[in-house]
Amino acid sequence: MKVSVLVPAYEMGGLGQGFLFRNLDSIMSQSLKTATKRLRVEIVVSDHSPTGELRQVVESLSMPPGFQIRYEQNESGRGSASANLNFAFSKSSGEIIKILFQDDFFIDESALSRIVARFDENPESMWLVSGCCHSRDGRSFFSPMVPRYHDQIHLGSNTISSPSVLSIRRSAWLGFDTRLRWLLDVDYYKAMHNVFGAPMIINQPHVANGIGDHQVTSQGISQTRVLAETILVSRKYGPAVSHVVLSEFRGLMGKALKTVRKKIRLFRERFFSGRVTPECAGQLTRVEVLNRVIASIGATRYLEIGVNTRDQPGYSRDSIAVKIKHGVDPNPETAADFIETSDSFFASEKAGLYDVIFIDGLHLFEQAYRDLSNSLDHLSEGGVIALHDTRPTHRFSASRRHGRSSKWHGDVWRSAYMFRLIRKDIEMVTVDTDEGITLIWRSETPSPELEFTNDEIFSWKNYVQTYKFALCLISDDEFFRKFPVAKGPDKP
Repeated sequence: MKVSVLVPAYEMGGLGQGFLFRNLDSIMSQSLKTATKRLRVEIVVSDHSPTGELRQVVESLSMPPGFQIRYEQNESGRGSASANLNFAFSKSSGEIIKILFQDDFFIDESALSRIVARFDENPESMWLVSGCCHSRDGRSFFSPMVPRYHDQIHLGSNTISSPSVLSIRRSAWLGFDTRLRWLLDVDYYKAMHNVFGAPMIINQPHVANGIGDHQVTSQGISQTRVLAETILVSRKYGPAVSHVVLSEFRGLMGKALKTVRKKIRLFRERFFSGRVTPECAGQLTRVEVLNRVIASIGATRYLEIGVNTRDQPGYSRDSIAVKIKHGVDPNPETAADFIETSDSFFASEKAGLYDVIFIDGLHLFEQAYRDLSNSLDHLSEGGVIALHDTRPTHRFSASRRHGRSSKWHGDVWRSAYMFRLIRKDIEMVTVDTDEGITLIWRSETPSPELEFTNDEIFSWKNYVQTYKFALCLISDDEFFRKFPVAKGPDKP
C-alpha cells in the first residue's frame, strides 16, 4: 500500500530548512511493515517560498528503500496553508493521505504502520486522528493531547489539534477551504464528520507539534479576522449565529472601544475628516415607509419593538394604518401593549406571527441582532421586517455609547451586516431615508451574499467604504417600485 505524506512548506523567516529537515527525517525513520503488508511511502513537499530555498533540503537527502520524495514549488495561493495542502494533494497518489506540517514531526517510528493497520481493520471508516504532544526544542515533550470530536468544533474550540494528526483515505479527500486561515482545521473536521461520520481515534501520541514564535498562532491574527471566519463557518453549517460568535464580537468591541475613546478625545476633529457619509437622501418618514409596506403586502398584523413615548419625535405607533398592532417596550411610560423586553416577549406564548415587524429598540448590535433573529422566526409568510437606524453618518452617532452625538444610531448597522453575512435565505434593501430603514424578508432569490473582503469588516472605515453595497441602499423611487400598491398614489 502506498501512503502519501503531505508536507506544506514555506521559508518560515529563515527557519524553514531546519524544520523541514527534522520533519523529513522523522518520516524516513518510519517502519514500513504492518502485520499484513509492506508500505511504500511517498513524500510530497509543496513549497510556498518564492525563492525555492527548501529544494536544497530535499535534494540533499538520500531516500531509504520504500521511500520516494517529490518536491513541488507552488506559486499559487502563497500564504494560505489550505491552498498549499490542496496543491500537495493534487500531486500525490497514495491510497492513504497523511498530513504533517513542516514544523511538526513523528515521535513514534511505528506511527504510519499503526495508522494503516487501523484503516485495514475498519474498511468503512474514511478518516483518522491520532494523539499528539508538543515540543519547543524537538527533544523534550509536553502537553499530550487525546483527540476528541464535538459538534461545535468548527467555531474554534479545537479538541483534535492541528491537521498533522489527520489521516484520510484518498477517496474521502474534501479539500481545505482556502478562505480560512485560523479555522481551516476545525472547519475541515466538521466537514469530514458531516460527510463521513465520526473519525477513528488513536489515543497514543504519534506526532509532536512544534511550538514557537514561527507559528501562525504566535504571529497574532486580529480578533476581527477570527470573528469573520467564525461567521463564515457558522453560515456554512447552519443559519443561526451561535453564542460563540456573539461572545467574540462583544470581546472585540470591548477592546476596540477603549482605543476609539482615546482617539476621540485626542483627535475628534481629525476623525470627522474624510470619514463621514452623507445624510440620507430620501424624504420619506418611517411612518410612510411602514404604511407603504403594509399596503403593498396586504398586512393585517403589525409589531413594533421599541415604542417610545408619545412626546418623543420618533413615536409612530398611532399613525400605522393596520388592523392589529402590538408594541413591546420595557419602559412603563410608553404606549406599549407589552411592558417587557423583546427577548422576554419573543420567548413567551404571547408572541404570534406578524406580517410587518418594526425594530427600533436598543441601538446596540447584539440586541438588534437578537431582535432580527427572533422577528424572522415570528414573521408570517410574505412578511417584512423593518430595522431602523442603519444609516449613521459619522462615527459618533454610530458609537455604542449614547450621548456622543445629537443623533444616536448605535451600531445597529453591524447587525444588518451580520444578518446578511449569515442568512442565505433573505432579501434585503435599505431605504435611504429617515436615518436608514432596512427591509428584510425571506426570499427564494436572496440578495447577493456579503463576503468579508478584509479583516476589518465591522470597522467604521469599512462601513464608509461599503455601506451602499452592504446595506443594499435604494432611493425613495426604487422603494416605490419594490413595494407597489395596486391602487392609489405613488406615495403613501
